[in-house]
Amino acid sequence: MNEITIEMSALVKRYGPVQVLKGVSSRVESGEIVGLVGRNGAGKSTLLDCLAGLKPVDEGQCRILGVPSGELTDAERANLGVVFQQDELFEGYTVRKHLELVGAHYPSWDSAYADDLRQRWSLPSEQRVEKLSGGQRQLLAVILAIAHRPRLLLMDEPASALDPLARRRFLTELVSLACDARTTMVLSSHQLADIERLASRIWLLRDGRLALDESLDTLKDSVVGVEACSTITGPTKEPSWPDGAIPIAQTGASDQPRWLVKLSPDMGRQTFEEQLAQATGARWQVKRLDLESLSLEVLE
Repeated sequence: MNEITIEMSALVKRYGPVQVLKGVSSRVESGEIVGLVGRNGAGKSTLLDCLAGLKPVDEGQCRILGVPSGELTDAERANLGVVFQQDELFEGYTVRKHLELVGAHYPSWDSAYADDLRQRWSLPSEQRVEKLSGGQRQLLAVILAIAHRPRLLLMDEPASALDPLARRRFLTELVSLACDARTTMVLSSHQLADIERLASRIWLLRDGRLALDESLDTLKDSVVGVEACSTITGPTKEPSWPDGAIPIAQTGASDQPRWLVKLSPDMGRQTFEEQLAQATGARWQVKRLDLESLSLEVLE
């Protein structure tokens, strides 16, 4: 059995009277790559901050690397890497100075690996941070987070300022890190194509709750979109679902509703469509969804 790297149980986080995280629970094994998806304000950054121990949990439990996230020792933090949405670089320091300064705090810092990434990602060693482009700053922040080969890597929109070529190189490096070092990762991003390329599992956060927590393959194979074939004669009320079909969300207008439905492993889409038509006496469209379509349906 793989080691449990992340364990959350009924996690609640409040800012004053506002409850941002509402009972989030999940377990992540070593080596998994989790894509964190949700609208702005859904609580994604807050969730990452709680995992990193940067913000206290108000209720429930949040453990990483076997200990409560709020009680990490320096030795345990040395196994954690974090890429913030806004970098925390020192404006007056050069790229080289950043690598030396941060590297001195990690016993497992790999200077050769850090410098290899710097060269491959075309970061000038003696350039001051304030002279770097937004994409270059992000790449430097990534190097600082991964050059000690952490056991857990938390990333909040790490590629938002990268051009397509830099983004591809960045994603390739994350795949290598996951394969070589068995690093567990949580990647929050609005770039769903990046998540679909990299993640093995999806957390879809909606209004502070995990609306979906599944492997990406399972989501693609078992979650379908359902709507009536006709907006005039088709049903507008939720049907009685066949056994083995669980509704996840309802979207669309009141006169043209759509449902997101999860099918059991032994029920294919065609079988489900036939059983639904037989049970309701109506025709339905049952569509396979990619990650972007699925996310839009849940988040609408």
